Amino acid sequence: MLLTSTVALWLKLLFWSLAFAVFLREAARSLGRIDAADRRALEGALIGALGGSKLVHALGSPWEVTEPSAALADLLLHVAGGDSTIGGVLGARLGLWLAAPRGRGAVLADRLAPPTARALLVLALGAFFWALRGNSYGAATSLPWGVDFGDGVPRHPVMLYEAIVLTLFLLAGAPYRRVARAGGARPLLLLLCVSTLLFGFLKPPYDVVLLREAVAPAVPLYARLLTAEQWAAMIAIVLVLPAAIGLRRKDREATRRFEDGT
Repeated sequence: MLLTSTVALWLKLLFWSLAFAVFLREAARSLGRIDAADRRALEGALIGALGGSKLVHALGSPWEVTEPSAALADLLLHVAGGDSTIGGVLGARLGLWLAAPRGRGAVLADRLAPPTARALLVLALGAFFWALRGNSYGAATSLPWGVDFGDGVPRHPVMLYEAIVLTLFLLAGAPYRRVARAGGARPLLLLLCVSTLLFGFLKPPYDVVLLREAVAPAVPLYARLLTAEQWAAMIAIVLVLPAAIGLRRKDREATRRFEDGT
């Protein structure tokens, strides 16, 4: 059943509130007591997440923002209901880097990686309910696990693929929690970027049967190669991958020293 825009927006607000509550609870457990500087850094991360999410989403559907005939209510609905996961994560990391004291941002990011993954897991599961009213629906598929989200076409449940990736990250990171740098901010960011880049090819406009009605207009390709979300993920991969490789090497050394008792 295809939900109306209003119902989809209310569901989004519900799952966003739930994800935010999960993030705050898990972040409180991970960070413990925080000082004023850490609080300002977290505020910067939240502002960056909101700005990055809306910016990348707007780049992914610019006509909805710039259409002169669009009603103000429709524009507000678009801004309030639209989001980009990778844009939000990148914006949060940038906001944390700008607002945190020198060196403290990386520590906070590591400790906030598991809470962030859990919150994103909630949003990924929620996206199943508003798939055709956002940018989370998949391309048509004949595979047995294809899901009809209300338009009569079996589609890739891309949001469930994303949920599986986040679950694997949380499970794989558990054995390393005893190591000081076990938060895994860079590995999580890299994993999200790679999954955004790859899973993006399972969404329109990479679709044999394109959706051309008002349900969800086609997503533009920049430079005739990638969508806005994929370009954001690609740029982040280029910037993060060298540091992530170096961090992984340090984590292996720290784990070996821990197991050797040194």
